[in-house]
Amino acid sequence: DKALQSSMRSDYVVQSMSGMPFSPAIGDDMEKVDGVAAVHRLRFVPAQMSGESAFLGAMPPTSFDKILKQTMVQGSIGAFHRDTVLVLDTYATEKGWTLGQTLPAEVNGQKLSVKVAGIFSMEPGTGLSSVLTTIDTIEAVGMRATDSFLAVDLTPGADAGAVKQQLDKIVEPLPLVSVADQQEYANAQAQQLDLLLYLLYALLGLAIVI
Repeated sequence: DKALQSSMRSDYVVQSMSGMPFSPAIGDDMEKVDGVAAVHRLRFVPAQMSGESAFLGAMPPTSFDKILKQTMVQGSIGAFHRDTVLVLDTYATEKGWTLGQTLPAEVNGQKLSVKVAGIFSMEPGTGLSSVLTTIDTIEAVGMRATDSFLAVDLTPGADAGAVKQQLDKIVEPLPLVSVADQQEYANAQAQQLDLLLYLLYALLGLAIVI
């Protein structure tokens, strides 16, 4: 909870409770709301990286460090473009990947080569993805345009309550998609951990009974 609150960059986040992606029209409509300065998009796609399964995140280069606090350790965000990836520092160390290395990848059944354009760090436990590419990279191999996560920035002085009402109205037809502020988002992540703990408690109780 503390890590998320200290690293969240945006005023509101939009995501599906089921984890399923949703239409990019949601983000398009939110960009038009009075008081919204920017909407940053994140997409998740299954992939193969160097022959191993991976969960690839995709965003516009301009959205780096705009959703959660991210710091470039090596490389430059200027080198982040189509057919390149940014890799989390701990993951790069685990896999032995280095800056400038070209990696074989497979997305949507199509093979491609991606270059490590940068290595970044994040607050531990804050999520997103260990490997990020650009949206045009996954669109070039035929991935359907669907967003998994939106981060909404307000303009300075905007009425947060009024903007929130407009954002809620946009997602109203989609019961599983919700708009949350920083605290609500942190609470939602904590609830997922709570479910895991409840499961462990249940297994412990069953073990005691046995």
